Amino acid sequence: MTFNVVEIFCSIEGEGKRAGVLAQFIRLAGCNLRCSYCDTKYAWDADCIDFTFKQLTIPQILASLREDVKAVTITGGEPLLAKNVEKLIASLIECGFVVNIETNGAVDLSPFQKVCNDGGKLFFTIDYKLPSSGMEPYMKQNNFLNLTEFDVIKYVVGSDEDVTAMLNTIQYFNKYYSECQKPMPQIYIGVVWGNFSAEKIVDIMKNNQSLINAHLQLQLHKFIWNPNQKGV
Repeated sequence: MTFNVVEIFCSIEGEGKRAGVLAQFIRLAGCNLRCSYCDTKYAWDADCIDFTFKQLTIPQILASLREDVKAVTITGGEPLLAKNVEKLIASLIECGFVVNIETNGAVDLSPFQKVCNDGGKLFFTIDYKLPSSGMEPYMKQNNFLNLTEFDVIKYVVGSDEDVTAMLNTIQYFNKYYSECQKPMPQIYIGVVWGNFSAEKIVDIMKNNQSLINAHLQLQLHKFIWNPNQKGV
């Protein structure tokens, strides 16, 4: 059993609920979407520039990780496309890591949610793709209706049309979780790098009741390093 691994590295989480915290990243190859603003095209597939990977077993992946940094993020590409990835997730949890799965909203989460979602040992950061991504039609709505308070729904805003779509979906999710008497997943809002104003997002948050508990995210790694740098 091997996995196509583009890179493994230790850095800070640049976004999401662990932003600024040291974490280890396992980037798996392959993606089923082609977002207009994607900044990891080198992890898509063999048709892309700079696409390289190593085939690694679970023991080899574990041996590549530091034991003292317990936060691990599995990303891509789209990591949930990888065959047997649920076994990798389970192995990481068994070794004491707290695992964040960055997923694009277009892969059914239910098989992976069964691995372990107790006490936040596994949580999902799931994108809701907005119109400017070009991938909104591929969103699997049930993914967003079966999350926990440990999970994150992430929006990346690149246009005013995106803002409208984001507000509509968040209002729907708020209503759904309230009616089901379940806690809402966390909402994080970012911007397409260089295309939309973070200041404008703050104004939108201040003026929309549905965003009272939302978080702005700024992709810290792009402020610290060159925005195109890999392995950070």
